[in-house]
Amino acid sequence: MATAAELVQAAGEGRTALKAAVAAAADRWETVAEGEEWTPRHIAEHAIGAERSFAGMMATGVGQDAPAPQELSLDNAADAAAAFDANSEACRAIFEAVTDENISAEAPMPDGAPFAKSVEGVLALAAWHYNDHTGQISKT
Repeated sequence: MATAAELVQAAGEGRTALKAAVAAAADRWETVAEGEEWTPRHIAEHAIGAERSFAGMMATGVGQDAPAPQELSLDNAADAAAAFDANSEACRAIFEAVTDENISAEAPMPDGAPFAKSVEGVLALAAWHYNDHTGQISKT
């Protein structure tokens, strides 16, 4: 089993890769790649919004308040960068509160998700989610 620090780091690295992919897609913001359904804009709005959901799923298990939900409409990659930064600040305390002692705390993971319904599972889902969408954006 990975440590809390390793899982938080993996999610953070996935998030960083996604943020870079979103920035690199600025000139094709509204372009749908062949074989895909979403533009970089749609992917960014979805994935950036999901960060608050992931943090919210973990909040109780790590003794923190969930961040307020946020509707996103990102007209360009610069708006996405600002949204990434705002989310990072809104979710920081939750990610920083993850420890080896609370990593196994129950978390309300969606049914059917291929990860445990725990803080650990949410972090694994977050890392997978960011990396999956990074790959999608890279195709455009």
